[in-house]
Amino acid sequence: MLRHICAFTLVCIVSKASPGNVLSFGDWSVSGDGSGWAEVMWESTETVAGFQFDMVGVSLTSVDGGLTEKLDWMIEHNTTRVLGVALNSASYIPPQQESSHLLTIHFQNAGENISFDGVIFADDQAKMIEVDSSDNINVTTPCPADVNGDNSVDVVDLLEVVGTWGQSGVPSDINGDGIVNVSDLLTVVDAWGPC
Repeated sequence: MLRHICAFTLVCIVSKASPGNVLSFGDWSVSGDGSGWAEVMWESTETVAGFQFDMVGVSLTSVDGGLTEKLDWMIEHNTTRVLGVALNSASYIPPQQESSHLLTIHFQNAGENISFDGVIFADDQAKMIEVDSSDNINVTTPCPADVNGDNSVDVVDLLEVVGTWGQSGVPSDINGDGIVNVSDLLTVVDAWGPC
């Protein structure tokens, strides 16, 4: 759709209205130890030939699945960045009118908020595509007393607190006050059972 913007009938600018290109999160899971996965979703009226984006709030361990795997894309990553390139024109990602599974990220060290940054998508003419990447995952630990991340607060978590008694900067400092002490022990006792 073309839009005409005219000022004082002397200057008239023609601009192409940008379609809804959206990078978002689908299903996801984060365990008590901060490891997990998240589906990255893509919706657009544009054909995609390449992309890169950074992940904030996690350390990436692997990337797989989705449209990029089906179309045999070259996908590389480090602990923060994902880079994807179609190897030929037959593997370009066609327009996705509905949100589709682009790929899955696997990670560790999840913080409280996981988001995208530095997002760049390119079309089949190597032109940058404007993308809404404002989605984020708000990680709330449903079971902070599950120190070992097995989805149950039990004797293993209790022994972890006792074994690190008096230490700081360890996962068994459940309340984050800087030292493993009786408050952390009582938190484990209060949360006893499955998460």
